[in-house]
Amino acid sequence: MTWLAFALLGAALILLILSTRQLSLAVRAPIWLGGLALLGAAAYIEIDEPSHYGLVQIVRGALNGNPLFAKALFGDLPTVTDALTPMFDIFFVLAAFLSIVALIAFTPGELIEKLARPAMLALLGAMFGAFFGLAMVSAGFAGYVKHRTYTSMIKDEDVYDGDTIRMDDFSLRIADIDAPELNQTCRDATGSLSKCGEEARQRLAAIVRNQIVTCNRPNLASEKLSLALKETFGRPIVRCTRISDKSDIGATMVHEGFADVFRDKDGATATYANDLAAAVLNKSGVWKNCTLKPRAWRNERPARVAFENAKYSDIDQKLLLGKCPSAAAKPPSPPRAP
Repeated sequence: MTWLAFALLGAALILLILSTRQLSLAVRAPIWLGGLALLGAAAYIEIDEPSHYGLVQIVRGALNGNPLFAKALFGDLPTVTDALTPMFDIFFVLAAFLSIVALIAFTPGELIEKLARPAMLALLGAMFGAFFGLAMVSAGFAGYVKHRTYTSMIKDEDVYDGDTIRMDDFSLRIADIDAPELNQTCRDATGSLSKCGEEARQRLAAIVRNQIVTCNRPNLASEKLSLALKETFGRPIVRCTRISDKSDIGATMVHEGFADVFRDKDGATATYANDLAAAVLNKSGVWKNCTLKPRAWRNERPARVAFENAKYSDIDQKLLLGKCPSAAAKPPSPPRAP
């Protein structure tokens, strides 16, 4: 209903502007009353929304001699400052365009001036309005709204592991995949260990390095995804796309064998089943070696200790991933001392 309220508010402003024209009082009065009625309708629609507390707090604080807004604004000024640069870019481009219009207005006649002056006033008002709105949000008076979309240029240091990246202050968990943990190891047929968790991180870093990446929260309800895919440790669960070629980053990681598909507690997979089948068939990435499923590495300490000691017979085969010896196979002999 908020969109309807904004539409009514806009219509009310248009009527109020029309009421200022030099018309007869019999015409202007109904127009003004119509604008007032639309203002009332917009207020009626929004009155029950729970997010009006910010303005109420500001007014109450001012009346009680306690400038809450000023305190919050100056206390969180670095946050406001960080967001001003991209806002400045937008307004600068518009101002540069209007400067050209102003130059053209040097020609005889007032037509261009009449067009340029309102545009400049509107831009000036938009600047102050945008700054005030940004200050309201940054100071915490607009409530907390979760992002649905995240977009940024990704660098190596923004990649934490094979399924987690950072954008600004947000740590994002890629949905539907489960990459080896950062400290996880794999073992090949000869018994040699490799740092497959770090390899997965490096591969994800190579995929997104210096790329513009956009990530969106999946709709858990409409897509019927596992409840286990909801936020973990405060990290938003997102699907990420590389803008340059529209490739699904999660699908790429699974297809190349650097991540398993995410399995919930019942073992059900959410998506990327075809990519997983291709990786297993081609023995790509972790599938050419032996390791634990990332979920088991995180949560099954006895299995992790057994794997690190190459005691495969002590591990439930359902917890293993890749080309592992059978439960009856003997563990590889440790290398002889020189």
